[in-house]
Amino acid sequence: MNRAAASEGSGSPPAVALWRDGMFFGYLRVVLAAAVLTVPATNVYGASPLDARKAQRAVVPRDGREFQVLFLGNSLTASNDLASLVEAMAAAGGIRLRAVVLAPGGFSLEDHWRGGAARRLLAGARWDFVVLQQGPSSRLDSRANLREYAVRWANEVRRHGAIPALYMVWPFQGQANGFELVSQSYRQAATASNSGILPAGEVWQEAIRRDAGVSLYVADRLHPTPAGTYLAALVITQGLTGVPPRAVPVRLKLKSGRDFALPEDLTAKLQMVATKTLGG
Repeated sequence: MNRAAASEGSGSPPAVALWRDGMFFGYLRVVLAAAVLTVPATNVYGASPLDARKAQRAVVPRDGREFQVLFLGNSLTASNDLASLVEAMAAAGGIRLRAVVLAPGGFSLEDHWRGGAARRLLAGARWDFVVLQQGPSSRLDSRANLREYAVRWANEVRRHGAIPALYMVWPFQGQANGFELVSQSYRQAATASNSGILPAGEVWQEAIRRDAGVSLYVADRLHPTPAGTYLAALVITQGLTGVPPRAVPVRLKLKSGRDFALPEDLTAKLQMVATKTLGG
């Protein structure tokens, strides 16, 4: 395990750790269209790897098959069944999406690269998107590590015919300039690797700016509450499928059979901040 990266991704927060980020990819339609996809009229992040706010239309498989999405991350991805929320939100917008998750606690992208299991998963099936996540990666050493392995992973993902996207997380709670530093790390890695970016951290920052009392962090000051995961899932769902936050119902049925629902006023608040920050 890469200690520099992992120390910003799980467990107790170190003395310093920070970040924030941008959005999704502009070559989305071109690459997916080449993979026998067609374009309906839903909005999705577009324009350039640094500007997902410029809406384009979502792409869905022409043959009606479901999107295949591989999540490679750590406990920030695994918490509160993020991937199942994304599946359910996509379904609410009429998009079929199947997510597979490999997210051991504390893992960096380097750990996934060296471990072998993630590359075997990538090679063993057909994927439309691969969502890549590690810790906040705000320190200079972990920032460099994120950039290096984002490039390696993005090249490998494209080699297998899928689109890479970086899932931007958030800083440790209360860290000075944390969102800005984390954003810089993830933006630089996305640019270097020509990957899309899913800016959950930016939306978290805006939610906290609007309401300092909103509960997105659990007691360890890093991992998300169900509300924090819900907000991240809204970002990821719109980025991958074009389903906007306002299309997501209050109550979601997860593939486990479990219902997921936040209080209606909180749901409305989170959907509003995601819509205002991302557009759509």
